[in-house]
Amino acid sequence: KRGVSGTVSAVDPGANTFTIKSGPKNVAIQPSGKTEYRRYSPDSVKFSDAQPSSLAEIKVGDQVRVLGDKAGDGASIAAERIVSGSFRQIAATISSVNAETGEVVVKDLATKKTLTVRVNADSTMRRLPPAMAAAMARRYQPGAAKGEDTGQTLDRLPAMPVSELKRGDAIMLSSTTGSDPARVTAVMLLAGVEPLLTASPTATRDIMSGWNLGGGGDQ
Repeated sequence: KRGVSGTVSAVDPGANTFTIKSGPKNVAIQPSGKTEYRRYSPDSVKFSDAQPSSLAEIKVGDQVRVLGDKAGDGASIAAERIVSGSFRQIAATISSVNAETGEVVVKDLATKKTLTVRVNADSTMRRLPPAMAAAMARRYQPGAAKGEDTGQTLDRLPAMPVSELKRGDAIMLSSTTGSDPARVTAVMLLAGVEPLLTASPTATRDIMSGWNLGGGGDQ
């Protein structure tokens, strides 16, 4: 109730504020001298590895989650805590799965390049049931009402082990921006997404940026 998450769309260092896009809304984030900042480290999805940070590290395109007091109209929030991170959102098809090592080789649908995705105990994985995937795809078509918060919907699904992934599956995933662009560690991984990938070219960005920082782990 006191939180908001989204993607940074503008930063104003002079005014000590920044703006995020949260669903269809723009929300002004208003830190104070007492605001606590944390930032995910480049090669870890563990919140416990997040480092103390500052407004100076936040940039356009980052995902953030903010805790604080919202204005009555929801257009701004006086921030008490801010967690930020630089993430990649990727749509891909699986080429191979090694459940023992937790490594999944995929083909990035945007770049056509091969990526190795590492899944560990801190990765959050879900599979959309076919009926839910079809319903969500309808919501992402032009002009459709978005309805319930997608992140909350995904969090209620049961966890999925890496052993349930198979060659040919289409997935969406988000990862931290690590040191090796050909190897990523999954923060969130969503399978059963074939209808969503055909419904909207921005579905991967919209769904994964809304789900980042919001699920499982030790946050």
